[in-house]
Amino acid sequence: MMVGLASKEDLLPSAIATVVIIGIIYGAYFLATYFGSKNIIKEE
Repeated sequence: MMVGLASKEDLLPSAIATVVIIGIIYGAYFLATYFGSKNIIKEE
């Protein structure tokens, strides 16, 4: 089905952009939870 919609050259930039965006989102989430939990542990 994907072959009929677009060629490999058209899909690669979109796939890379998607991976980068998801990586940034999860990276920001990781840093927020890491520093948040670090502060909670320091307070106790």
